[in-house]
Amino acid sequence: MDNHAFTVQPGSLVPPPVPGSATQWMAPLPPIPNCPPGLEYLTLIDRIVVEEKKDLLDVVIGAGLQKYVVYYAYHERPDCEKMCSGDFPGLSTFMIDNFQRQVMRLFRPTECKLTCTAQIETFIEAPIGTRIGSVRHKSGFCNRDFWVTDAEGKSVLQILGPTDNWKCCAEYNDRVFKITTLEGAEIGEIRKKYMGYMMETYTDIDNFTVNFPMDLNVHTKATLIGATFIIDMFYYSNNQAGNRRN
Repeated sequence: MDNHAFTVQPGSLVPPPVPGSATQWMAPLPPIPNCPPGLEYLTLIDRIVVEEKKDLLDVVIGAGLQKYVVYYAYHERPDCEKMCSGDFPGLSTFMIDNFQRQVMRLFRPTECKLTCTAQIETFIEAPIGTRIGSVRHKSGFCNRDFWVTDAEGKSVLQILGPTDNWKCCAEYNDRVFKITTLEGAEIGEIRKKYMGYMMETYTDIDNFTVNFPMDLNVHTKATLIGATFIIDMFYYSNNQAGNRRN
């Protein structure tokens, strides 16, 4: 998603939906105890769609009988990160609601001189400055598994990447990352949708669906949304006209 995301400063406004368009923003919900402000809607759903728009922000859509835009996301890298990106550059991804509030952030510091067994950790904050979880995985393209943690850093879920050959027919199928308990019971999935040959080969636009239990902790739901962006950045970004990880 990095190639088509444009940088705006924190606090900058996102253009509102065009009047008369099909875009419907989710109506605000009252505060819920132990739920970060702006994440209340996540308590009501068991499925989220993440859509990338060419030259626009990424869109997170609540999926039910009707689809509502819940958040926009944009990516930002500090100037120092751009000049000194290291082996795995740092990143801040902000999630904004329809009141232009930054309700969540993904933060990853730059990692330099990574080894094939080094662990990379991306932190999820909601509100910004308050850690609610993280996503961990080992560096190296062949490491396709992720661990979802809570605010204290304790692992609560696993995300298991595809086990079939990564390139064999991969570009013609959906790619499924299974969400499981630590004991191995499957409770959901993160699915990268197949977009068609031309879109997959010559663009960096990706769509995902995320399914999880309705009663899952809202902090963990938010962390799974963060994991979706991490999977996209790690495996599917930087297409460069066909040089794409499928």
